[in-house]
Amino acid sequence: MNNSVLSTTNDHSSPLLITDDLLLDYKRCDRRAFLNIYGDRAQREPEREFVGKLKAENYLQIKQLLEQYHWTKPDAASQDWPERISQTLQLMQQGVDCIYHGLLSHQTTPTDSLPALQFVGHPTFLVKQPGHSRFGPWQYCPVNVKLGKRPKTEYKVVAAFQAYLLQQVQGDVPVSPELRLRGGKAYPVDLEMWLPRMQEVLDSCVQMLRSHHEPDVFISRQRCGLCNWQSYCHGVAQDQNHLSLIPGVTT
Repeated sequence: MNNSVLSTTNDHSSPLLITDDLLLDYKRCDRRAFLNIYGDRAQREPEREFVGKLKAENYLQIKQLLEQYHWTKPDAASQDWPERISQTLQLMQQGVDCIYHGLLSHQTTPTDSLPALQFVGHPTFLVKQPGHSRFGPWQYCPVNVKLGKRPKTEYKVVAAFQAYLLQQVQGDVPVSPELRLRGGKAYPVDLEMWLPRMQEVLDSCVQMLRSHHEPDVFISRQRCGLCNWQSYCHGVAQDQNHLSLIPGVTT
């Protein structure tokens, strides 16, 4: 799922669209999330070759796990979000064992202080477990497959966001969202801890997007190396004679 589609949908007549990919970017770098929505596409660099290699490696992880599940996936094209969302819901109602490449969505009601928000998430797998939901004596839990060796904060924020979406869709909070990390290690996500933290990140992200205020630049060689906006941000930092350009200066 590509955040670039958001730039054409976040207008004054449409709900503000927040995806799990956007939250992931925001937790890593608020400026990157902002530019993915409001930035000048001409300033954005093509995806780096190394990023493509990482995606291919992640797909191999997923492919190995697919052999462990009796899975089904929506037939709709990846770009056809409404149909994929509808088909995912149908598969959940049918009670299939595992949904691969599903899409979850929930839209909030606008208030005097906040516009309507449309939340969209795409967990790697939705795995059926015993429990209770509006569909029957079962529920679905999100399982996300990540290349990292450790359960990073942004991974857990995304898992909590998807759990929130599932609560809206199936009527009950998932019991045990899970991360599958490099080497196949499984890591459960404690929702009692991470749902409140996710809400803080979500509120902050929405506030940034509504303000249209571009976050300050800060160049980090480790964080920025794979970003499509690196050259643009580096140019901004040079224009500002930013301290982060000095070797050894960190956040």
